[in-house]
Amino acid sequence: MCRLVSRCCPTTSISHRSGLVSILGVTTEQRSKLAPDIPTFKEQGFAELYGQTYMGFFVRGGTAQDLVAQYSAALSKVLAMPDVASRLATLGVEATGGTPEQFAQTLKRERERWEPVAREAGIKLG
Repeated sequence: MCRLVSRCCPTTSISHRSGLVSILGVTTEQRSKLAPDIPTFKEQGFAELYGQTYMGFFVRGGTAQDLVAQYSAALSKVLAMPDVASRLATLGVEATGGTPEQFAQTLKRERERWEPVAREAGIKLG
């Protein structure tokens, strides 16, 4: 229904800000709001070096679309609350929200990208 994106490990960000480690780049398509000073690998000429973790909220198949829309709107509203976004950021999670259709497209795109890799590695998909 909507998504949360884990973009940056909090302990790594702290180590980066304190100068203990240098982070060369992030594998997301865009810079993280949690660490905007770290460039993407795409910006650095490595467009194929991409990966991201998604978390989402799901409902049972066949759930009435009006209920799905209500749940999605409520979740997006909660994820946009400053105190919720702030707490998630301490966990390294950037809440993006979005529509069920956007999340479905994200899942479809990621499956198309990673399914051949999984098959080549001999991983059985459900």
